[in-house]
Amino acid sequence: MSALQLITQTALATHAEHGQWFAPDPPSLQFVSPLADGADQIAAECALELGYELHAVLPFNRSEYRNELEGDGSRQRFDALLSKAECVLELPGDPQDTMGAYVMTGRATVAHCNILIAVWDGLKPRGRGGTGEVVELAIARGTPVVHVPTDPKRPGRLLWAAFVARLAGYGEFGQRVPLAASMLQSLERHRPPPNRFPRTRSAR
Repeated sequence: MSALQLITQTALATHAEHGQWFAPDPPSLQFVSPLADGADQIAAECALELGYELHAVLPFNRSEYRNELEGDGSRQRFDALLSKAECVLELPGDPQDTMGAYVMTGRATVAHCNILIAVWDGLKPRGRGGTGEVVELAIARGTPVVHVPTDPKRPGRLLWAAFVARLAGYGEFGQRVPLAASMLQSLERHRPPPNRFPRTRSAR
């Protein structure tokens, strides 16, 4: 919740400070998630509490995906979250090839977000379709990644290719400044430049 609150506060502050470069409407905050059991569902619930629109990206049709969920109460939470989603994208994945479907879901999630929040152990991918692979894809694509470590003793950090001169591996992208400062730097670089896009829509 704290990472999402920080992102929200920084986005709203950036919009307020540079309102002349955005449409007059309030910022549109959208949270994109596959709604998998565990961290995905918890984060989606937090996003709704903070006033985000929920956009779901599912690997295949919702009924088949629901049957794949196994955590305690995860199917009930999935139903509740799906009922609150403003948009549901059901990808044409094959339930018999869940690995391929989950890889496609990770790519679609990255493609639809401006900042990726990864609850992740920080290790390199140990197989296809996992969080490590999605993080690598986001960094290669130039999407900032807010890394929330699974170890609560480790601080969060922002991983972003724009912070280094060359791309070599995601281990080099960790900011050595507090997450709040690096978030502000990231959003400052994402805001529209003056005299080019004076009335753009607020980005998610």
